[in-house]
Amino acid sequence: MSTDSDQQLRELLKVEHPDQAGADRVAKTMAQVRAGVGARDALIFAIVRIWTVIARLLAPVFAMLAVRKAKFDAGRRPADDHQSDSK
Repeated sequence: MSTDSDQQLRELLKVEHPDQAGADRVAKTMAQVRAGVGARDALIFAIVRIWTVIARLLAPVFAMLAVRKAKFDAGRRPADDHQSDSK
């Protein structure tokens, strides 16, 4: 009886290697995933580069607007603030 149970135990613990077709499917899937990740990374890189160029082009415009707003706000301060600043 112990021989029968030993044989059953060996069958249950036997490691089976995946067939070559399964390995080919895994390799094909990995290649597709790598291509997808590469395409995503390239697209994100392009978007970031475009955003950086736009930010650099518009930075002087926003700086000019900030200066204009600061000058306008300085001119609208109440008279009490002007007197306290000069003291």
